[in-house]
Amino acid sequence: MGKHYITIRPLDTFLFKEGYSLNKGTTNWITSRKMPHPSVLYGTICSALMRQGKLTEVKDAIENNSPNLEEILKRNLKIKRIYILHQGEFYIPVPADLFCNRRGEIYYAKEKDGILSPPCYGKESMEQLKGYFIKLEDFLRLYVKRKEILRSNLLNEVDIWGVYNKTGLELQFGKTAREGHLYTIQMAEFKDQSSCYVIECECEIREDENIQDTIVLTGGKTKTAVMGQLQTKLKYKLDSIMRFYENPRDSLEWILVYFLTPVSIQCLKKLSNGGIENHIVTSGIEQIGGYDIKNKKMKDLETCASAGSIIKFKRDDWCGKNYEVIADKMKNLIDQPNEFRGFGKFLLF
Repeated sequence: MGKHYITIRPLDTFLFKEGYSLNKGTTNWITSRKMPHPSVLYGTICSALMRQGKLTEVKDAIENNSPNLEEILKRNLKIKRIYILHQGEFYIPVPADLFCNRRGEIYYAKEKDGILSPPCYGKESMEQLKGYFIKLEDFLRLYVKRKEILRSNLLNEVDIWGVYNKTGLELQFGKTAREGHLYTIQMAEFKDQSSCYVIECECEIREDENIQDTIVLTGGKTKTAVMGQLQTKLKYKLDSIMRFYENPRDSLEWILVYFLTPVSIQCLKKLSNGGIENHIVTSGIEQIGGYDIKNKKMKDLETCASAGSIIKFKRDDWCGKNYEVIADKMKNLIDQPNEFRGFGKFLLF
């Protein structure tokens, strides 16, 4: 399978909903996620590639209503990692074990025997950093080595996205307002027109084969975006940054797992069955649903730990093994069902 860096840049405001539907009269306020669920990006990319005459096996499986569609999708297209590109830099969600005081000073969670807890310095209150992103380069250069992180190393989501409220009113027969059906949708938009989502994929397309720029529909309210390939110089930059991470280390004792994307809580519980006593720090809990196009029904909601969540654990029989081996073992233990769609993606340290 060839590796490709695909970009998705919304042309206007966008709406990436949570795991519930707008039900006017009961749910009168809908907010947009800033980071879409990986499955949304997966569906957008898959549809666009099929329209370009690629992923023919997937297209045939859909047209023939194949019972093996999931396996065919997995063979043809996999999401590996997701980034935000903003002003020429790559960003990921801030790790959940970073805390901040009122003066803006950042501290790591306290650690003792692998157990992580909020830092406490006298009576000074500490809050978990939420809604922030860290530059990928600083994540590897500072966070991984447990060096000092300054507020200037982080980017608040309000610096990346703006939000805009759209109010609607449903009319009934006679064009009079339907009682209780006033609703507000809070949409988001990249402040910098060059900002976009960057999705690292593996697919049944050669690496030297071109993926054309194309207009796609993504998210709610059928909003448009441009899908294309990452510029060559930015691709080289991202590859050079990740080369530091992908260089295997000699040995590990305590292992830190950082989740780039949401991961199922039920899947995390499987780690205990695999002999891993883990200590989880989450960035939050969210319900992820969606619509099952094949079966034409809403999907069951799944409880997930948000992107940025971390796990720290120790397993003696994994000591001396390099990161690639441990990553494969972790992936098999978690066994995230939608892993190929981009859920449960992690980095190991």
